[in-house]
Amino acid sequence: MHDTFLRAPKRTTVETVVRFELWLLFVAAVAAAAAAAARGGMWFALLGPICLLLAGLARVAAKRPLRAWVNAATTAALTVALGLMLLLGILPHLGLYRPLTVLSGSMRPTFAPGDMIFVTPERLRDVRVGQVITYKVPVDDHHVESHRVIRILKGGDAPVVITKGDGNRIPDPWRAELHGNVVWVERLHVPFLGRLVLWFRSPLFHTLTVFVLPLLLAGYGLLRIWRTPAKPTDVHAPKSA
Repeated sequence: MHDTFLRAPKRTTVETVVRFELWLLFVAAVAAAAAAAARGGMWFALLGPICLLLAGLARVAAKRPLRAWVNAATTAALTVALGLMLLLGILPHLGLYRPLTVLSGSMRPTFAPGDMIFVTPERLRDVRVGQVITYKVPVDDHHVESHRVIRILKGGDAPVVITKGDGNRIPDPWRAELHGNVVWVERLHVPFLGRLVLWFRSPLFHTLTVFVLPLLLAGYGLLRIWRTPAKPTDVHAPKSA
């Protein structure tokens, strides 16, 4: 009996699958870091700790039962979700920065479709050549564009600039007149984060969260109730005459 207690528990199928998925995430993180390095992005250094964390979790999953670390994994997931909610949903309303999802490839290789850029406000008179600014184009549907300033035609509080996408061969065919109090300047980009945000806005995610997830939780709750054995105190003995 003592030997059985000390013997490492046999890994279940679920634990094996979880370990395999963690290693897949580790390989994906390494590949993303290599791709970022090739693109010249400085953010790829942040993936080093993520790779180590995923490798560590895979080793823990190989040595300990799933229930021994699932609580810690749940806490970590909730922490990440809360951080994303604060970073992308709440703090931008303070006006300190804005997260924007990249939809076109005109700024390759600086950032690509599916990336997310973070822009901060700057005084119009401080706009300078080389900055990537976010503004509404003065033609067609006046959509928002994030391109690099290559020439300043007029300075001051109402500057007029010429912009160009890093991936385009020619400048934009318009003169951008910047109005308002500030211009939004790109400070940081995070690859692939925009894809996650777009997925959160998709009909599939809406269906999963509104219909599928509540049904699964309800089914799990009913299963727990049906499989829970009755306690001895729940059985009432008949009263004696």
